[in-house]
Amino acid sequence: MRNKEFKSSANPSKGICFGDSGGPSFIKNSDGLRVVGVNSGIDFSIESEGCGPGLNINAKSQESWINQAIEDLENGN
Repeated sequence: MRNKEFKSSANPSKGICFGDSGGPSFIKNSDGLRVVGVNSGIDFSIESEGCGPGLNINAKSQESWINQAIEDLENGN
């Protein structure tokens, strides 16, 4: 994944819903579930009853920020 954003599940009933922002986006591989992104919104062009395909931020594109935040928390900053 090289893009900073991606869309998950084109099926509104399998997407995300209002209140899911900030939650993880997973893929399933041979090792189990892997976090690949963070839910940031809904594609309202396909939205159905408050749910729709998820708009996500690629976790890999934010890796340095995530690692710094973890380090700061571990050090009490």
